Amino acid sequence: MTRFSRCISLLLTLSMAAAAVMGKGKDAFMLDEGVRKDYALTIESPDMSFTGICVMRQMSDTVAGTVVNEFGLKAFDFIYLMSKRKIKLKNVVKFLDRWYIKSTLKGDLKYLLGGSKPSHRGLDIGADSTVRLANRRRGLTYIFTPIKQPSIK
Repeated sequence: MTRFSRCISLLLTLSMAAAAVMGKGKDAFMLDEGVRKDYALTIESPDMSFTGICVMRQMSDTVAGTVVNEFGLKAFDFIYLMSKRKIKLKNVVKFLDRWYIKSTLKGDLKYLLGGSKPSHRGLDIGADSTVRLANRRRGLTYIFTPIKQPSIK
């Protein structure tokens, strides 16, 4: 049970990092001010995987987002302050509210948003705008696949 909780916690924490793509992933995420973007999110590790949805919106100097699993349980909210290159985590679910998990998430999000230098992380943007972030130190892979909005006629 403890191992399962730790794995879930780590995966959900890392998913937040991928959710806030702005800097290096800006071309793939194409965040326009005030426009909501939805992504199917998969976080994979050697032991397990997590699937959910990441929703984000850019408002002037801020990117705000949330990560929710497939059952509708909110994992966390995040805010990226572009001018300060700072990530803030909000409303973190209790089992993810650990300093080491939040630290990993903040680092991965900061990398995705272009606020940190390349390190043990790698970013790949596919032709279909799918963004893959690999955290080689933790053995985590985040996959963000754009969800196409239905056209209303």
